[in-house]
This record gives sequence, C-alpha cells and structure tokens, in this order.
Amino acid sequence: MRTLFLLLVLFASISAFSQFDEQDIDGTKLFANAVAIDGDYAVVGNMAQTGTFMGGVYEGTGMVSIFKRLPNGNWVHFQDIDEPLYFGYDNNPAQAIGKYYGCSVDIDGENIIVGAYDYDSDMLGNIGPDGVAFIYSYDVVQDIFVKVATLAPEVAVRNEFGWSVAISGDWAVVGDPSEEHPLAGGVIDRENIGCAHVYHFDGAFWNHHTKLIASNGWGAPEAGGIGEGDAFGYAVAIDGDVIAVGAPNQGIGSGTAQGAVYIYEWDLANWNETFLKAAVPVQNSKFGSSVGVSGDYMVAGAPGILGGALAGSIHLFHNNGNWGVGTSQAATDSQIGNMFGCSVSIATNQLVAGAYGFANETGKAYIYNFNNGMFETQLQALDIEVGDAYGYSCSISDSHLIIGSPMTERDPIDPLQEGTAYFYSMGIPFGGLWTGAVNTDWGNPNNWQDLNVPNGLTDVLIDGFAPNQPLVANMIANCKNLTIDVGATVS
Repeated sequence: MRTLFLLLVLFASISAFSQFDEQDIDGTKLFANAVAIDGDYAVVGNMAQTGTFMGGVYEGTGMVSIFKRLPNGNWVHFQDIDEPLYFGYDNNPAQAIGKYYGCSVDIDGENIIVGAYDYDSDMLGNIGPDGVAFIYSYDVVQDIFVKVATLAPEVAVRNEFGWSVAISGDWAVVGDPSEEHPLAGGVIDRENIGCAHVYHFDGAFWNHHTKLIASNGWGAPEAGGIGEGDAFGYAVAIDGDVIAVGAPNQGIGSGTAQGAVYIYEWDLANWNETFLKAAVPVQNSKFGSSVGVSGDYMVAGAPGILGGALAGSIHLFHNNGNWGVGTSQAATDSQIGNMFGCSVSIATNQLVAGAYGFANETGKAYIYNFNNGMFETQLQALDIEVGDAYGYSCSISDSHLIIGSPMTERDPIDPLQEGTAYFYSMGIPFGGLWTGAVNTDWGNPNNWQDLNVPNGLTDVLIDGFAPNQPLVANMIANCKNLTIDVGATVS
C-alpha cells in the first residue's frame, strides 16, 4: 500500500451529498475490481492478487480486503481474506487452478459474500474450474469475519459460478452466466445461457433454495427468449425479497445484445418473475450488464461495448403496482466509448453509476438523486490518470460511497495495475479546533478539542497558542474552511 500524498483538500458543496471526504486506498493486482459497502464495513475485491501457501506462489488466486469506519470518520484496514486450499491441485503451484477469488463481492450488515468464478469446487481438477462462492459473518468474540458457508454448483461442470454475487438478510444470490441448458429433448447443450442460484439461511446453515432460469425459453427463437450466449446471471442484486438478474447479451426480437433484466419477488411460496427491457432496446447496448435494487426501485446499466459506438445509459424502474417501462438516463457529458453504466449501485433515493471508459479510460462516476429530478453530480478522484478506469466498480449506502479504480499504477518502477479504492462519506461537521495537545500529527484525534479528526464538513481553526502546530504527513487532510490564527502554521 502506498503512502498517501500530502495535500490539504478544501471541498466545495456538491449535490444532495453536501460534502465528500475522499480517502484513497491502494492495493495490488486489480485491487477494487469489485467493491461493496454497508454501514461501517466495506469489502474490496483484489481478484488478481498473488497467493502463497505451503511455500508455493500462486498467480492470480485473489484476495478480499475488509475496511472499517472509525467513529472519527476515517476508514482503516480491518482484515484480509483468501482461500489457499483452493489455490492448486494437491497444493502444487505448477497446477494452479484457483483463480479470481474476489471477482465479485457484496455485504449486508455483518455478512459478506465473495465470488471466485475460476475456482475448482472439488479442489481436484477433475472437471476444471466451475466456480465457488463463500459467505463470511462477523464473529464478535474473535473480532473478525469468519467463513460460515461454501457454496458450489449442484453439478460440477466447467461454469462460472460466482461471477456475480449478492446478499441481503437471510438470502444470497450467486450468478453463473456461462451455464449450459439443453434444447428441447435435451439433445444438445447451449453454452452461456446462464442461471442464478438462491440460498437461504435457516438460522444455522445456508441452504440451496432455488435455481433461477428465465421462464421464456432456453434458446427459443421467439422475441425475448433466452438463447446461446445471453449470459443470464452476469449481474445480480438483491434487497429483501426482491432479486434482479441481468442478461446483457440477450437479443430482443431479431436484434443482438440489447439485453434484459429479470425481477424475482418472493411471495412466501414462489419467486415470481417479471421481464424488463429498455423502453427503446438498442443493438449492443448490453442492458443488464449491471443491476442494483433498493426497496421498490431497480437500476440497470447499459454500457454498450468498449470501443463501440455507444456512450452508455442507465435505466431506473419503480414498482408502484408494477415495474412499468422505466426511464432512461444518459450522462450530461455523454461521449461515445464512456461505458456509462458499466457499474451501478442504489440506496434509498440515490444511485451511482460508473463510466470507466470516460476520457481514454480515465473514468468518472455520476451520482443521481432520483427524488430530486435525477439531479446529477459528477465525481473524479483528485489523482486520477488516463487508463485508471475510475468507476469500473461502485457501491453506495445511505451515508457512504466507494468507487473502484482497478487499473491505477502507483509504482513508477514496476507498474502492475495495482488498483485503488476511493472512499467518500457524508461526514458530520466535527468541532475542528486544533489544540495540539499531544504532538504535531493532524491525523491524531487527541490533537483536536472534540477528539475527532476533521472531515470535509468541518470548519477548522488552528490556534496560534497551541503547544504543537499541525503537520500533515502520510495522509490527506480534509476540511470545509480553514482559519489559521495569528502565530499558527500548517505544514
């Protein structure tokens, strides 16, 4: 992890969030390819991280990092998790099989789910990678997240189980967009049609509950039919008893890859399906590449194809009796190749959408308050560069936001696309009076009168009579307004 550059940031008011505090955390090997946040915990995928086990080195096995928000608003590293038993056949690095743990992540309260679509569920290599997902719960005694469930396909065949994951309460969903289905009569398998598996926690165990498959046909030629390559399960989301499953390669009528989203609602007996498409389906728009659900709202991204002729769009649906046709939204600075909608997340009355293709893959994120006429706020990191892919992943909760930028290269000697996760918070306006009671460290809460390090909402006063004057080092110092008293200094 690199040392954060020294910079005093004075944030201006933006959108419904008022103020943002930015904290960037770097990793290695596609760190922040997937992110999720809820409450005071966040989980960041690092799917290409190199793993070590019993003296062996395994490339691309993956890892996830968990972060915790402190009372002063700062996010700190809490725990790393990987699954070394899945790294290779007979623990042999020459026969590495377990790759891309952390390709997908989600968190709800004190439960985390992690996908590893290229892991071998039987750890023997008999079939080849079929995918695995893992659920972890916070253990208050050990003060760590511990594994409570290992989820795998019901039939071990070469699939991508765990490509997408989601969790909410006692329900979890795992997408497998590459699963095959037979044609009528079961004579020939058609690849990449996909499915989604639903799991339920009974108070003791996570049990397989339902396998979701689009009801309108396996490869059926009629409009809306699921066919070869439709990738049902490419994206999944859940909130309560509502599930959204994206099928971005699905053709509508005679078109190609317009995409679709399937909503499933639990009525205590069945998962009832609703088929959704864009109000105006567009060829190769890939509607359903990303999905998010919050209450009666669902958002779906339609980013198009990287290098294609589309800028991307997002589509918001509201269920007030039925899900309707939805409304489409493009970025106000829409440009071809932006991949707007490559990632989406929604919470209460606000949503965020990533556009990692913006400006030669510099990337950008867009925040919308959909209770305020879809008021748009654009967001970019302070240190972002061409090729960083800011917005490749994103997650929003009621109070916090993470944007993933997995292609950042912070080591000038050996750039390896380490990746960066950017944390933003709707901070509370702490007192902001510097006392310097302990030392010169700006980041030490004991140097502030109310024992809280300032955030982007804080009006800061540096007292000229303080015994120690503040030094900003190895961090970003945030505040709203800065007043430096006579005789005071900030360095």
